Order: sequence, then C-alpha cells, then structure tokens
Amino acid sequence: ASQGASGLFAGSCSCTAKFIPANGPHFAASTSSAVTFVVNAPAAAITTTALIVTPASPVVAPASPTLTATVTPAGAVGTVEFFNGATSLGASPVTGGVAIKMLSGVVAGSYSYTAKFIPANVANFAASASSVVTFVVNAPAAAITTTALVVTPASPVVAPASPTLTAPVTPAGAVGAGEFLTGTDSLGAGPVPGAVATRRQGGRCGGRAHPGTGRRPA
Repeated sequence: ASQGASGLFAGSCSCTAKFIPANGPHFAASTSSAVTFVVNAPAAAITTTALIVTPASPVVAPASPTLTATVTPAGAVGTVEFFNGATSLGASPVTGGVAIKMLSGVVAGSYSYTAKFIPANVANFAASASSVVTFVVNAPAAAITTTALVVTPASPVVAPASPTLTAPVTPAGAVGAGEFLTGTDSLGAGPVPGAVATRRQGGRCGGRAHPGTGRRPA
C-alpha cells in the first residue's frame, strides 16, 4: 500500500503505517515502527544592496544629496537604513526594489555613506549591505571683490586741503573695512557700511585704497 502527501510545512513528522485486515479471523492487524520525516524551511533568498549618491561629488556646501539604494531581487520586502559611518540617517521602505533618502543642509566635509537592507521576514530574505560611497562637500569659495577709490574734491586744490577718500566695494554684501594709505603710510581705516568706506583726511596729500582690505567679508 502507498499514500502520497503534499503541502507539508516545515517541521518534524512521526509517520507510522497500520495494517487493517479485511478478514479478522485470517489476518491480524499490525503497526509499523515510527519513521521520522523532517521538513526544513526553505533557505532565505540572498539579497544584494547597491548605493548611489547624487549628484556626484565633490559639491559645494550646503549640499542636498539623494541616497538611492537598489535591493535585489526586486521582490525583497523590508526597509533600508542609511548610514554615514556608524551614524544612522534614518530608514526608508523598499518599494519595487528601491529605497530613497534625501538629505539637505550638508556642510563641508567628507562623508562615508552606506545602505543596509533589513528584511521584513528573515526567513524569506537575508539582510545585505552596500559598499561605502564617499561623498565630498567643499566649502564655498570666497566671493571675489573689487575696490575703487574716489577722492573729492577733484585736484588740484589749494592748501590746506581736506580731501574725502571714498572706497566703494563690490559686491554690495561685502563686510569688512577699507584701509587708506598715502604711499606706504596708513591713513587709517574705515568700516564698509553699505559697501562703501569713507575717510576724511587733512594735512597730508595723496591717498589710495589698500589692496586686499575692504574686500573680504569679516
């Protein structure tokens, strides 16, 4: 006699067979020894996680990179946790094999981003992690400035003179001071409110804006 079985779930089964005679007086009933039958759960599917960071670095601060993790196979269910080094940046669900994390306000520095897939059911899918992606954010370059010098009244004038030295600085947002000189001798410095430094001078002639001052934000 034989009997098939199907759809057995993971576990251990103790199977026996019992003979039931059709004619009791001629044949006695009997029972087999138990046979243990083990059904193992299927192995969790191996997954891979790849990480892409856009835009490509280096970029200028403040940066807003997007971290995109692709998990295969596409049917893997779970979340992806994103990291900078050992610091968690939060997790995003996997949808269609993809999880996305958008960052903002990233300051100048070098970052080591990774993505780790965390399966919803470890019996179905194995965890996996991406390789490290290095992302570099550079500090913004100092804005170029220009300094001009206007001396009033226009010369020549009659001594004793009290000329006014005015140094417009661009761009208008530049913050600092304008130093005035005659030759190599300093005549003093004036603040740059509204991108203009002014100095009223008496008793000495000549004057110019000192290169490199009044041009750099404080």
